[in-house]
Amino acid sequence: MSETTNDTAHFEPYAIHGTRQFFNMSIQLYTYLYDTIVAAANSEQGKTIGMNLLWTFSKICVYAERGGILLYNSNDYIKQVVDQCVSMKEWVDDLTSNKNIEPKTNTWIHVCRISNQDNSYLEIYDNLSDTLTEAECVRKYQSAYLSVLNESVQYNDTCVFLKQNNLYYISKCSGPDIKLDVATPIEKSNCVPISIVYKHPDMTEDIDLLFLPNEMYCVNNSIFSKAFVRRSLEYQEKPFVFDDRYTIDIIDSNVTMHTMTKNEYMKILVDEFKIISLDDEFPLISMDDAVNVCKEPIGDSSSSDEDESIDAVNVCKEPIGDSSSSDEEQPQNSEDCVDT
Repeated sequence: MSETTNDTAHFEPYAIHGTRQFFNMSIQLYTYLYDTIVAAANSEQGKTIGMNLLWTFSKICVYAERGGILLYNSNDYIKQVVDQCVSMKEWVDDLTSNKNIEPKTNTWIHVCRISNQDNSYLEIYDNLSDTLTEAECVRKYQSAYLSVLNESVQYNDTCVFLKQNNLYYISKCSGPDIKLDVATPIEKSNCVPISIVYKHPDMTEDIDLLFLPNEMYCVNNSIFSKAFVRRSLEYQEKPFVFDDRYTIDIIDSNVTMHTMTKNEYMKILVDEFKIISLDDEFPLISMDDAVNVCKEPIGDSSSSDEDESIDAVNVCKEPIGDSSSSDEEQPQNSEDCVDT
């Protein structure tokens, strides 16, 4: 028993000494390797080797991407599998996300509005058939525009969207900028902001709105009005505070800073955009003028379909609903229409 005790007593100092030596050698080895790598990286030969490795890695990534695209486009089975995986990922993201999501269809009409009472947000979609012609989509848009125009007094701000061919046409349906005609085809603007930030005095963190698609920046679009800003916040995941005290800081392509408030919106032009104030004096469009504008023919007069005009008296109260209903359905009760 005494011999075992003596062996244990002698073993412990050796174990502690060996552990310390191993730790010290590891530190020395790490320091040597670190100093050697830093010295080699700072040398001209090290920089050359590093650049060659980076260049080689970049070329491998490019070739892999091209090969993947070629394989995706040439093999229907692989294409279906990849599309299915992407679709499942989007479905899971949509299921777990707390943000609003646009319809997956290619053509739709969308109305979003802010209530006068408590700044509550309301929106509705009308999915259209992809087989509709451009003129038919415009007619649907004008019908929806007039249907909400009659109730625009009850809301602080209203925006009407038309999406077709992956391009957006956006207009205000309140205040002085009432516009029924749609310039077709919808044309993208050359001016796209490089920074869009939503700020509010009660928020500690600003919200970047640069996620908005570039296809929204089309000529004659009216964006960043009060309803548009609220809609943009609803389509992102960060928590936000929304009332009349918000500001939007925008940096354009010329690196010029613009600050917008609730009384302003942006008008998109071909090569620039303008900040328009609602406090400026604009001639208001009466309902009679709106009806007369809507009665004008749409598109090329050479087409029999496009020669047809919209009867604003019959469509002004038409709700935004299922697009499967016939365009020729007219309300039977004349009291539902605007008194012209």
